[in-house]
Amino acid sequence: MSSSTTHLYPLKPITFFQTPTHILLQNANGPCPLLSLANALILRRTITLPNRNISTCVISFDELVELLANIAIDLPSSANNATDLEALLKLLPSMARGLDVNVTFTNGVDGYEFTEEVGVFDLFGIPLTHG
Repeated sequence: MSSSTTHLYPLKPITFFQTPTHILLQNANGPCPLLSLANALILRRTITLPNRNISTCVISFDELVELLANIAIDLPSSANNATDLEALLKLLPSMARGLDVNVTFTNGVDGYEFTEEVGVFDLFGIPLTHG
């Protein structure tokens, strides 16, 4: 990814379980697992968008990756180690372009062949399901 000025994600105010919050919307780049990861963490109240972003109604790609990386750094040491964290920091930017998954139909709606990308969702405790 290039600079943060070329990848801005609009914010949308919503009410979730009677609590006002904002979610991230997709820009013109197509599928974005990075946004689904961020939105799941926002709705869980694991991450909070900085007020300056809310007032401008956008968040940059770089700010989003930084928010997610900071959460990963703060995970308990049992959930991550230096090698996993380094891999995660390299992987997060690529997740703005899509996510290749190999579904396994023998394990129900949450069966996937494990990849580094799927592992990112596991690291943050976000289950993936397919329909």
